Amino acid sequence: GWGNPATLDTDDTGDVSAPHVAVNAAGNAVVAWSWAADSGGGNYVYNVWATRYLPGIGWGNAEPLDSNNVQQPNLAPHAAVSANQNAIVVWHRRDNGIDHVKSSQYSAGAGWVQSLETDPAVVSRNDWIFSLIVD
Repeated sequence: GWGNPATLDTDDTGDVSAPHVAVNAAGNAVVAWSWAADSGGGNYVYNVWATRYLPGIGWGNAEPLDSNNVQQPNLAPHAAVSANQNAIVVWHRRDNGIDHVKSSQYSAGAGWVQSLETDPAVVSRNDWIFSLIVD
């Protein structure tokens, strides 16, 4: 049956939205979400956070996947996890009027890799609508 609810976002300084979960056949999971915090005076900082679940162990510690963004929210994080427990999270980020699709990869045993981005010249305003599939 269902287990007890768990709080995945342990950073009480901000608000979360748009969680996305991915689970592989072995029950390994990754959850990613958008995060926003008021940095004072009505100014906000934004980021994407994620955590992993391992059967028999439970949820890991959540961590930010990117540097804080002071421009606009990081939209639509999507996650995928492979059979060998590697994971990827992608999201939309807008900086200085330029749209980016960013990603961060998790390698089993090594942890999250710093976020990477696509070439801004090839990203259109609608590129934040995407999905992930891993094998």
